[in-house]
Amino acid sequence: MRILIPILLLCLVSTASAETFEERVELARAAEKAADTKPYQKQMFDAIGPHLAAAMKSCFGSIKNPETEPFTLVADVTPEGRADAVDVKPNTNIAACFAKGFMSANFPPPPRFRDRSRFPMFIEMRIKP
Repeated sequence: MRILIPILLLCLVSTASAETFEERVELARAAEKAADTKPYQKQMFDAIGPHLAAAMKSCFGSIKNPETEPFTLVADVTPEGRADAVDVKPNTNIAACFAKGFMSANFPPPPRFRDRSRFPMFIEMRIKP
């Protein structure tokens, strides 16, 4: 029982500091607008744009009944240039497929943003049929 209490407390502390999807999007918006990190947006999308286009094309080629509702993807980019903590809303079949493709992209190493070890980013995707 003595071991269980510290484990439960650790779980509560971890859960309390977790950010919601919406909070993560707002944080990414702030990173997109900040003067010292704004140049990374163009550098990043220039580097991963072709990969993302190929990922989306692959999704449409592999899903029989694609759900084309707009969706938002939020993620963190590690200092090594890997996508982490990727989430989408709503979680349609196309959004989930795109998220998988997004995770395999090679990002340029991101700048630091505030006191975070990972760079927050988001994409609002609107699909035109």
